[in-house]
Amino acid sequence: MAGDFDKAELVRRLLSELGVTLSDLSARAVPTVAEYMPQVRAAASNWQLKAYQAHWRRAEVNLCRRRVNADPVRAGENGPTP
Repeated sequence: MAGDFDKAELVRRLLSELGVTLSDLSARAVPTVAEYMPQVRAAASNWQLKAYQAHWRRAEVNLCRRRVNADPVRAGENGPTP
């Protein structure tokens, strides 16, 4: 057990020297709205596709580069891609 503690301390020091936190190591890349929409469509039922397709297209165009975990959109922010 003492050896495990020494290894853990060594890893903590190395990460600290590199400027890396444990949360940096566990963070996964969050997809953009455009990257996520195919999954949304694949999971949707036929009636959901029919009902929401226009809204999803609009979100894809207007928010395509925005990460799905980003703060809510304010008016005029992050408009369509040129």
